[in-house]
Amino acid sequence: MICPNCNTNNEPDSKFCMICGSKLEESVPVQPFADESSDRQTEQAQEFPAQSAAPEDFEVAYIPTSPEPVLYSPPPADPPQGELSQAASPQTMPPAAQLPLGEFVTYVPPREGEFVSVPSPAAFDTGQTVPPGFQQAPIPPTYQAPPPAYQPQPYPAYQAPPKKKKTALWIALGVLGGLLVLCLVLYFAFLRPYIKGALSGGDMITAENLQKIEQIKRIGEGKGMSASYSPDARYFAVATTIGIDVFDASTREKEQHLLDDQIVIDVAFAPNGELLASTYDGIYHYTADSFKLISMIEQDDLTYKMTLSNDGNVLATDNYDVVTIYKKSGQSYAYSREIINGEDYYSMGISPDGTKLATGNSEGVLKIWDINTGGLLDSIAAHADFINQLAWSPDSSLIATASDDGSVAIHYIATREEIFRYSFEDAEGTAVVFSEDGTKLLTNGEQSEIVVWDLVTATRMNTFAWGDIFYRQLEINPTNTNLVALNKYGQTTLWDYYTGTQIDTLDEYNSTYFSLAISPDGSKYFYLDGNELSVMADETGKIVWSRVDEAFDQMLAPAFSKDGSVLVGGTYHGYVNFLNANNGTEINYFDAHDDWIREIAISPDESKIATASDDKTVKVWNYNTYELLYTLEGHTDYVRTVAFSPDGQLIASAGDDQTVRIWDVNTGIILHVLEGHEDWIFTVAFSPDGKILGSTGGDGYVLLWDPYSGEQIRKVDAGTHTKYSLGFTNDGKAFFVEEGMDIQFYDIENGSMLMTLTGHTDNIIRARMSADGTTLVSTSFDGTVRVWRVK
Repeated sequence: MICPNCNTNNEPDSKFCMICGSKLEESVPVQPFADESSDRQTEQAQEFPAQSAAPEDFEVAYIPTSPEPVLYSPPPADPPQGELSQAASPQTMPPAAQLPLGEFVTYVPPREGEFVSVPSPAAFDTGQTVPPGFQQAPIPPTYQAPPPAYQPQPYPAYQAPPKKKKTALWIALGVLGGLLVLCLVLYFAFLRPYIKGALSGGDMITAENLQKIEQIKRIGEGKGMSASYSPDARYFAVATTIGIDVFDASTREKEQHLLDDQIVIDVAFAPNGELLASTYDGIYHYTADSFKLISMIEQDDLTYKMTLSNDGNVLATDNYDVVTIYKKSGQSYAYSREIINGEDYYSMGISPDGTKLATGNSEGVLKIWDINTGGLLDSIAAHADFINQLAWSPDSSLIATASDDGSVAIHYIATREEIFRYSFEDAEGTAVVFSEDGTKLLTNGEQSEIVVWDLVTATRMNTFAWGDIFYRQLEINPTNTNLVALNKYGQTTLWDYYTGTQIDTLDEYNSTYFSLAISPDGSKYFYLDGNELSVMADETGKIVWSRVDEAFDQMLAPAFSKDGSVLVGGTYHGYVNFLNANNGTEINYFDAHDDWIREIAISPDESKIATASDDKTVKVWNYNTYELLYTLEGHTDYVRTVAFSPDGQLIASAGDDQTVRIWDVNTGIILHVLEGHEDWIFTVAFSPDGKILGSTGGDGYVLLWDPYSGEQIRKVDAGTHTKYSLGFTNDGKAFFVEEGMDIQFYDIENGSMLMTLTGHTDNIIRARMSADGTTLVSTSFDGTVRVWRVK
């Protein structure tokens, strides 16, 4: 029975409404209809099964076969290698907007890979004839949808009086509605930024709270600068841009980390196991085994390389244009003399017997000096270019040199005779070291090679190869069993000296980051490092996933989708790749350019992708179908950067032709060509309200423009270093750029500096702000990724 007072559907024989208690004697019982409706809908679904063709008045949607959701349906044209299986979206109900309100429709899922018809409005005209083989929504029924099922409750023992209209209730609701409107105004005007920041894990970075920004996480172990084995082969130490790592040589477990966040240029073990480390602040001297600080040598004095005599009693240090000699005195070293004051040199090494010092200069001249008197003993024209490294033989009779002229050589010191030379086909000489017995010489080879030479026969004995990076330092352990090698990016590799088998690679050491992207909520960071490793890390620094890609697949220009679930990236070979941001699996790709894609941008409504390329063009693509919408032509050199305006109506691009160009998104027509930079432009960015466009690059200036009129608003001198990054705080009152090792914030209104973030130990490569404005991430040549937030 339907209650005449509250419209509740009661049991057919009910006397009183189970909700309000009203009398039901005059009510009419409700007839069941669910079974009839269900049967009718099922019959219709069986009569019109889904087919792969559609009439003209139907909209056709493709249903892919994979269960994983993706952003696209058609496969890319002309894949570079092999066939990629097409990802697909799951079978889903037709959109609710296409069904009549208040009706029930039975949905029959299509078979995998088929096209199904999505009814157009005309399909609900019951007078139409439906072609055979098409599924049509059922004819709208004349009844109303039933209310939710109700679980019977005990009947009330009395009849409740009918409800009265309560005027006070409506007054109260009106007051509450007014308060709600006021709260919404306050929220959007004042509170939204702070609430949004709190929900995303922190406050938004604004011009007002810049003083509260702190570094909350450091990812990475720095760049490897040099390495050394202890005399008992128990430890090996690696000097890095953020300290010293001491490893157990057998297990390769890290035992200690010393001098955190300091650049350590060189490390050397003395014969008694004590450890010496050179820094910009002098030389730190540590005990053996426990590595407790004994003393500081040359405190507050910049020190580069170090070299020790075999007995450890003589220490030579490289102090830019001076070599300083120290001799062992008690537990530490005492100053003895300076050699080569003002003399040009590029590499140095003390003889094992402690009597001579060898230096190599930028003109390829090898010079020999007397340790005790500081006098020049001999000068040998060994090479035609920089001598990058030199090494003494164990008996102090020979010197090996490696040079930028593409060769390695050995000279006999007593007679100045050259007894060995090898010239590379396509490499520079970067590393040389003698074996412990002096019968073999280890050098770098062609790219990624280490070569072992037999000095008795002057022949190549063995070649070690790994990766594709040149090695710049080699170190053999005292037991002649292992070799540690550092490549030019600071990656450290261990080898079995006799077999040439690679034992281990310490991937955490790295110096360069070729790309950087931060998820919209600041919780994930993607980067491609100098070890050619693509990495996704979370906000705790944990590696979520990593992968090694071929050159054409490396994400050199990455960007996150709006919800952070997809990573879209441009590659060196001109492809646009799509990866699952949560696990790194490839979703799909398409061929966009014939040259390097320097940057990509996704439109605010996620309907378009813009790609900037070395082919001097910007191309705009449909985000979902990969259809090329138009090509923006006009740049006369590499296009390095591209950005959409916040309203999605403008595209800005810039590059090596030193111009910023602004385009209409809807037509592809160029609106303005902005001139004013004096060097390559590496980045452009719109302010949050879209009223200002910033650009910066090799000239160090930040130029602020009105993107609609094309007028220059302001020119800010932001330092001497090249700027690769530019961004705005979400309140639109400040912008940030990198300047050397620092990140600097400037006031938009007057161009004054507001704040400087310090912490990196080498020049910053890139800095990115999350879309929610809560997180800033930076990468540096110090081999680290650093995360900054308001605390």
